[in-house]
Amino acid sequence: SQDSDRDAIKIIKEISDVLSQIESTVDHVPETDESIRNRYQSHYGHLKSLIEGIEEELEKIRIEILSNTNSLKDEVLSDFLMPSEEINFVLSNEGKLHATIYFKKEEKEKAIPFEPKVYFNSFRYKFYCILLKIVAAFTVKKYFNLNFPLIFDDIFYSSDFSNRDKVGDFISSIYKVHNKIFKEIDSPLQIIFFTHDDLILEAAMKGTMNLDNALYGRLFFYNEVQEEDVRKEDRTEFYNLYIPFTE
Repeated sequence: SQDSDRDAIKIIKEISDVLSQIESTVDHVPETDESIRNRYQSHYGHLKSLIEGIEEELEKIRIEILSNTNSLKDEVLSDFLMPSEEINFVLSNEGKLHATIYFKKEEKEKAIPFEPKVYFNSFRYKFYCILLKIVAAFTVKKYFNLNFPLIFDDIFYSSDFSNRDKVGDFISSIYKVHNKIFKEIDSPLQIIFFTHDDLILEAAMKGTMNLDNALYGRLFFYNEVQEEDVRKEDRTEFYNLYIPFTE
């Protein structure tokens, strides 16, 4: 996350300051105390190499975050921007991701900068935050060689979309970006998408029918489950709350 990245950078700076103090101390150690000077220099060299290694890894993570952010911006977020809008991302040396929305009514006008939280309406800002979470997930998956599903729990309503087809486009675009980022790594993506809105479900199914191994079904309360969907073992009953639309 950005906070942990900034904390790591702060720790590195503090250690670097200590190293500078050690280096200045070594310069004042009398030449007669050769053993002390050697120990100082040995510890200093080891710590300096360690810090350089950490900084190098952090830089790799920053580059990965910015690359993933721009990929999702181009494939997904651009569909939710008007022609007069443009969003740019910059990652500072402190590890903070800055986003700026530029708006201009006419082509020749000077673009006016805004922060996303100020400029976007509630839906588009929610959508923007979801994309940043996806960026974080993809970065963690790739950098730490982990695999886990993305779970979206009732995040959209049909009233959010002027064109509901964008729901399916949103999901298929995530797969497209994932395949681009992990094209050389065997890390399949699973998306679990919950919604109570039938219109959103219909749009999501329409946009993901071409994906391999896509499954659709409905979850029920346990007291709504039919008797044939209850499995009994000894004195325990197991309720199958998931009913697929098609076998």
